[in-house]
Amino acid sequence: MSSHSCRSFRKKEIRSSGSIIIIDMMIEILNKVFLFLFFLSILNVIRHGFFLVRNFIDKERFSLEGKSLLFLGMSIAYIFLILIDGVKL
Repeated sequence: MSSHSCRSFRKKEIRSSGSIIIIDMMIEILNKVFLFLFFLSILNVIRHGFFLVRNFIDKERFSLEGKSLLFLGMSIAYIFLILIDGVKL
């Protein structure tokens, strides 16, 4: 094996390990984003639960508008998804 082919093999090895490091960093960032969204979903459900209990105690009707209902539904669905599957990347 000539020294030239050995060098090109090392360059490929270094490039592949560099791309693996970048992919690992991207996965870590994505996991942190998913964790952040999970906590935001929990806070959204707690907020709506608080408003529901407050309106129930005051004997007022609790109503949700389009966007609020959509975000509440997405938050509940995301919480269930995380509880059942977990974050797997």
